[in-house]
Amino acid sequence: MIICTLLIRKNLKEKRLRRRNLLNLRDNLCLQQKRDRQALRMLFVQIIVFILITTPWMIYSINNIISSFIQNKTSDRIAIENFITTIAGALAFLFPSLSFYLYTLTSSMFRDELISLIKHLFCCKYFIKNHRIEPTNTNGTQRTPMK
Repeated sequence: MIICTLLIRKNLKEKRLRRRNLLNLRDNLCLQQKRDRQALRMLFVQIIVFILITTPWMIYSINNIISSFIQNKTSDRIAIENFITTIAGALAFLFPSLSFYLYTLTSSMFRDELISLIKHLFCCKYFIKNHRIEPTNTNGTQRTPMK
């Protein structure tokens, strides 16, 4: 994950240099730089949170390997190890769902796009609601609408 982030950062930097050479539009350049900074910020925050969340599981795994050779464990120790296993496992499964919240907290452009998407979804929902199409009458007789 860290390698991918570093490669993305390098790619964004190269892209920025190519844009500078091709376009000298000040507003467009500022917008692109803002997007690049926010993308990098999202990536770095995600890496930091990933490391913080997976560290307890790694520590527990190393401890479990070392303590697997202990023959006589007390019931208190077994209960504590089970509790740590549960907490570390829950944290490990929590990370994928945290990505949405991390993006929402760190990027204003992501928030703006999310709000416009939600507005679009709710707006379309009300326009699609209960539109009935009735056949046209071609022979001149009057039809009464169905109730």
